[in-house]
Amino acid sequence: MKLFTFRGGVHPLKEKQAGKTATCAKPVREFTAQVVYIPVDMHIGAPSAPCVKKGDTVLMGQKIADAVGGIGIPVHASVSGVVKEVGTMQMLRSMASQYIAIENDGKDEWTELKPLGSVETVPQELIVPAIKEAGICGMGGACFPTHAKLNIPEGKFIDTVIVNGAECETYLTADHRLMLEEPEKVVKGLIAAMRAVNAKRGVIAIENNKLDAIASMQKAASGKANIEVAVLKTKYPQGGEKQLIDAVLGRQVPSGGLPMDANAVVINVGTSKAVCEAIEEGKPLISRITTVTGAVKEPDNLLLRIGTPVIDAVNACGGYAETPGKILFGGTMTGNAIPSDNVPVTKANNGIVVLTEKEAIIPKEDPCIRCGRCVDVCPIYLKPNELKVKLVLGRLEEAQKKHLEDCILCGACSYICPARRLLTPAFKEGKDKLAMMRRKKA
Repeated sequence: MKLFTFRGGVHPLKEKQAGKTATCAKPVREFTAQVVYIPVDMHIGAPSAPCVKKGDTVLMGQKIADAVGGIGIPVHASVSGVVKEVGTMQMLRSMASQYIAIENDGKDEWTELKPLGSVETVPQELIVPAIKEAGICGMGGACFPTHAKLNIPEGKFIDTVIVNGAECETYLTADHRLMLEEPEKVVKGLIAAMRAVNAKRGVIAIENNKLDAIASMQKAASGKANIEVAVLKTKYPQGGEKQLIDAVLGRQVPSGGLPMDANAVVINVGTSKAVCEAIEEGKPLISRITTVTGAVKEPDNLLLRIGTPVIDAVNACGGYAETPGKILFGGTMTGNAIPSDNVPVTKANNGIVVLTEKEAIIPKEDPCIRCGRCVDVCPIYLKPNELKVKLVLGRLEEAQKKHLEDCILCGACSYICPARRLLTPAFKEGKDKLAMMRRKKA
């Protein structure tokens, strides 16, 4: 069997199967919170504008915030009940995020849904608007609105849609379980995406540490024209968009470019399932599978409503096993630490990983020993050691010329560094500064 892969990368926590053994065999279990706090800025683009107020009664799937701007998406109620408040909370952004809190009445009463029919026969021109109306954005962590990704500008063409089932991040098994339990919906979402962009080929890419998921998706894709399963070598960050395109298609996304510049579109398996449900069932995106693991008593894969507080999800898994030192949204390579366990789950949160106080300690940073390991593992062909020096010296423009903005912040360089240099945090800060400079100039 040919294994697709890319140059560079690392094998984090290999001796512990990347922390996945605790949940990879756990079927998805639904959990519903008593109160949900639904953010209106959980996607890339302008925050959505609330269209409900305190005291309003809402139904599950009802629009509660309107899309704003060209790539904005609407937000929908994930439970039926009464709007408790429209407030703000410190989440992952530098500024407090606005949310809409709904007290769950326990009835799960849906608003009127408008299915469009089969993904294979629905008029092509209705696919992208349905995806936007359903509020679908990237569910692998990027949060980029899916309708914008599938709206291909004039002069560009897409020949391949890749569904990302790599799930290379440590600890996470949410996508693994989805491919085992609902593979048909993943395939249907791929068909819809292919039709939306006129792609002739569809590829479902899965790492070879998920043999059961590979078999499941091969069975679901059997008989579907021009759809195949590509088996990837298990390596991090195999699930990055650029790395998938490189591995599966042998194409390089140009510096500063997008996947469409390599004639490809990449969507997550969860996104693909959501696309299927939007078209065939008329359902907006209001829930997602999330792996809850680490220092919790009963690690599990939970189907959570958007807006579920982290503490409620942890308690649904038996509570903390130890005093938490840090809680991550996502795995330990690219996950973001949250300020408190009151922060709610968004459409992008595929994992809640609780670290102990010992695991959360940041090691002391030592001087670079010029071993070059960071250069060897960088999947973007950068020189992290040189970039770090430029940033320490405040030479931001020089770092930019060395393609700082191409860094995908995968953390492979920081992971492999024997001196424990804080490379990735420095690159993120540098990229943020460059983005701020562009905004000021604009």
